[in-house]
Amino acid sequence: MKKVNDDWYDDLSKEEKRAIQKGLNDLKKGNTHSSDDVRKSILKRIENKSS
Repeated sequence: MKKVNDDWYDDLSKEEKRAIQKGLNDLKKGNTHSSDDVRKSILKRIENKSS
């Protein structure tokens, strides 16, 4: 009988787990962007494309 896996993390590929670990390391180092900064950046790009 196959064991039921209760943790979705166990089903991730090595690449996906590395990406998660990289993100966690970035958080620890403070390498983040606020949602406000992201919104401003996107708005700026949209405005530049409209010109």
